[in-house]
Amino acid sequence: MKSIRTAQNELNTLKNGVIGLFKSRNSNVFELVVNHQETNQTIDVIRVTQFAVIQLEFNLPIHYGNLKLFPDNKSMNDMLDNPFEWDAFIKSFS
Repeated sequence: MKSIRTAQNELNTLKNGVIGLFKSRNSNVFELVVNHQETNQTIDVIRVTQFAVIQLEFNLPIHYGNLKLFPDNKSMNDMLDNPFEWDAFIKSFS
């Protein structure tokens, strides 16, 4: 049980650095945006796979999908504090 709590704490720490979500074309999977380079229109993302593998991808071109940054420089943890705001944010991808 200790390892589950440790993993949950680490995931909460990770969410503090997430600044938005990215959804690739023809995909139902959201990727966690941790950096946005406006000058070259790329992002750095984290993917958590179904088998709990964490993958990092750097300099992913934004035109590969739909990027939405959280409003007011909020983190993912900030967004999750308000379930109605989170729901509206996720629905905005539709």
